[in-house]
Amino acid sequence: MENTNEDSQLLPHTNPEVQSTKRSAITGVWKIVAIAATLSVVSAFVISFVHMPADSSVRLQMAKTGKVKYSALSSKEQSDLFEEFKSTFKKEYDTKKEEKERFAYFLENLDEVDKRNEKEKKAGGSAVHGVTVFSDMSKKEFKEKFLSGYVAPSKDIKSSRKSKSVKKYDGTATNVDWSGVYTTGVNNQGYCGSCWAFSVAQQVESDSIRAGILTTSDYLAVQQLVSCDSSANSVPEMIRNYGCQGGNTETAYLYISSAGGISTETDYPYSSFYGTTGNCDTTKTNYKVTVDGYYSVDGEEDMKNYVLSTGPLSICLDASEWATYQSGTLSSCGNDIDHCVQVVGVNTDEGYWIVRNSWGTSWGQSGYIYLKTDQDTCGITTDPTYTAPYAAPSTTTTRKE
Repeated sequence: MENTNEDSQLLPHTNPEVQSTKRSAITGVWKIVAIAATLSVVSAFVISFVHMPADSSVRLQMAKTGKVKYSALSSKEQSDLFEEFKSTFKKEYDTKKEEKERFAYFLENLDEVDKRNEKEKKAGGSAVHGVTVFSDMSKKEFKEKFLSGYVAPSKDIKSSRKSKSVKKYDGTATNVDWSGVYTTGVNNQGYCGSCWAFSVAQQVESDSIRAGILTTSDYLAVQQLVSCDSSANSVPEMIRNYGCQGGNTETAYLYISSAGGISTETDYPYSSFYGTTGNCDTTKTNYKVTVDGYYSVDGEEDMKNYVLSTGPLSICLDASEWATYQSGTLSSCGNDIDHCVQVVGVNTDEGYWIVRNSWGTSWGQSGYIYLKTDQDTCGITTDPTYTAPYAAPSTTTTRKE
């Protein structure tokens, strides 16, 4: 009798039970193959999704937080970033040629940012480097305009330093920030190498606020230090500084003492933003405060004891890698002293110094940078100083030129 079963035609030489068993086996094999194929497709989709390039806005944002290297951005994305940089910092260039040159420096700085972020990760730090107001400058230009402000004091000055022992802090505070308590606001030195003058004026302000002589609204005259502490005004060579071409904090303190005091910013406004030292105005003699020399603090432990118990410190250190700093605690830094600023706080639990810079509030963390403690980061222990200020005697005499 003819077998009309379609399965029997597929398997003509087997009985129904054997056919059923084999059909089940074949069906199982095909199910396995189908499942494997499905998994393969899903896996491929997941992998492709994970590695799928994010859109430009996301990639740019990831680059800004150090999660994507700037060198990994496309040319278009880097160009977009440059346009954003110009808009953010209100950058305008006189010619297309100049803009092209600035863009070339911008790309060089993006490479430098990647290197510094990688270096910081290896050092175990949390600092993030990125695009800043200085990103269209060459390294040479930045150094000349912003890191030319420190001139090491003479051997005679160094030997005359008065180190004052600091008592071990016996309080309970582990996180102290004196900004806004014993400080005025963040300053901007501009294109003048006057960091030494800002550091000293800020320190005298802080010590005077703490002593009740000044308030947090009383800014002292940085311009007096820049223009008057020079050879043009018969200042003795030993305590002479060089205006926008640099100086040091020790001689600036001694100049204030020798001159009889320092005026306020209101009486003698800052005018050296664009790099011109200017001539000393001998009519501005309404001195507000003066100092009797200065004191040095030795070592990071004494610095912590002083800041925790008393207040800020003037410091000079290496800021060569600060141009690209955006946020976090900087751990990787050089030791070639080239800049003077002020320590305004410390956190001994989390291990960082709070440092007030003089590059304006658009740089760093609203004008501040955080440096890792206990490893002399950036040479922070090189030159910490403070003063013992007092109200300047009333005077109507003019300065000798």
